[in-house]
Amino acid sequence: MKYPIGIQQFEKLREDEWVYVDKTRQIYELVQGGSCYFLSRPRRFGKSLLLSTLEAYFQGKKHLFEGLAIESLEKEWTVHPVLHLDLNAERYASLDELNNLLDTYLRKWESMYGTAESGNPSLSQRFMAVIHSAKLKTGRNVVVLVDEYDKPMLQAIGNEALQTEFRNALKAFYGVLKSADGDLRFAMLTGVTRFSKVSVFSDLNNLEDISLDKDYYDICGITEEELRTLNPYVERFAKANGTSVEGVYAELKKLYDGYHFTVNSPGIYNPYSLFNAFKKKE
Repeated sequence: MKYPIGIQQFEKLREDEWVYVDKTRQIYELVQGGSCYFLSRPRRFGKSLLLSTLEAYFQGKKHLFEGLAIESLEKEWTVHPVLHLDLNAERYASLDELNNLLDTYLRKWESMYGTAESGNPSLSQRFMAVIHSAKLKTGRNVVVLVDEYDKPMLQAIGNEALQTEFRNALKAFYGVLKSADGDLRFAMLTGVTRFSKVSVFSDLNNLEDISLDKDYYDICGITEEELRTLNPYVERFAKANGTSVEGVYAELKKLYDGYHFTVNSPGIYNPYSLFNAFKKKE
């Protein structure tokens, strides 16, 4: 009964045997069906875990997927270089904080793959060079994963001048994903919202937005069917509260179900809220 509250690393979750709701069939279909994606979901909905799972998959860590749906689907487990950018870490009170974070990631990748552009003042040109170098060094196309792509702009809401600076910087940086398409195997950006009217995506028209796609409505979060597979936990919940199992299901549905990411889809439960309720039995 180890509930993964706040655990965002797939490798840690699997190795330490935390509860995991298997999303690997959807992940396999996603990878086989396209190459560049954008996904918007609310906070605490499993976006970081999704990207961490993709990272482990593209790194060929087959042992982490034993017993999951993808184990019988994937035959090759080809290893690709993965560039995983997490924008959760900063307050973003200034453009320098964003630039410093991007520079830190670039220096790490440059030390891994080598590039002639490490001294270039342009972060986007360095990013392009890293992607190309990673492909040349490994012989495999590159995977780029960006977690909370919109965090700087969300932090600057109410400060139009700073938001404009963030917008312009990120537009150039993310625009590399279109220019480097020939060197990419897969790319995915996640965030809370799509800034469609503020030009960040104007250069990224190769991204497929699956936020409201009926095929991937349940790629994050927990469905009613998946919740029913956790019945032993619900039974313990019911016993602790002196109520029936179906009574617990009804209350959970009233409180934590109700997210709909496409028309007429089944409701999706918020996983963070659900596992907190399981742990506290309240």
